[in-house]
Amino acid sequence: MNRIQRCFKALAASVLTLMLAPAIATGSVLWSEDFEGFATGDLPSQDSTWSYTNTAGISPWVDVGTRDGSQRVFVGGSTASSANHSVTAQKDLAAEFDTSASQMEVSFVAETNVGLPSQWGHQGAFRLWSGSDDLIAYIFFREQPTTGAVDGWFNDATITFPTGTNDYRFGLDFVQQQASLYINDVLIGQEAFMSSVAPGDLAALDIEAGLFFPSAADRNTSVVVDDIVVIPEPGTVGLLAVGLGLLGLRRRRR
Repeated sequence: MNRIQRCFKALAASVLTLMLAPAIATGSVLWSEDFEGFATGDLPSQDSTWSYTNTAGISPWVDVGTRDGSQRVFVGGSTASSANHSVTAQKDLAAEFDTSASQMEVSFVAETNVGLPSQWGHQGAFRLWSGSDDLIAYIFFREQPTTGAVDGWFNDATITFPTGTNDYRFGLDFVQQQASLYINDVLIGQEAFMSSVAPGDLAALDIEAGLFFPSAADRNTSVVVDDIVVIPEPGTVGLLAVGLGLLGLRRRRR
């Protein structure tokens, strides 16, 4: 085999390695939850690493329901009073994995309660926390009165969210202390972490639904979340694939 043939063969090996990189990354999932294994009912009673808190004097629930043929965690509440209330489902990730990854991704599917609130009533959030209870990154939805459009915040930056069910992804860079938000695989923005956090220190996530200043006809709110996945350093896996390919090329040249 001459040198040109060896180079082409090594290059083909490099391309194949790059093609396999997504599969390698997928195989490195730290934790995931699609809620399909849960019976309909109270989530904390089925998994001790899930918990929920709520404002006193109301009737919130954290339930697993079926929408579009898929079970999803339903976080919501209702009240007969005009007082503010909220309910939060929290997952303890520290019990699931231990990593010092410099980059991580957290993806999930979310659906906000779409309707026509009479005022700023329906609000929901998805937040990521460190082991020191420091807030890393969050998104916060709110539905606009009369229009049903959804706007809100990503790490204090005001953005507009699409309505209905959508794919969300946080890219966490612990070296740059920066979070990137993707919606339906489109980069929406990049913002600094809310707190300085050590590499890989993603210890908890929470899903919150809240109702604030409700009117008589506006006393229900919910957030539905499904298919949560945590992946360490997806970018590093891709670079590793490139490195392996180049190493193969170098060996062929020798």
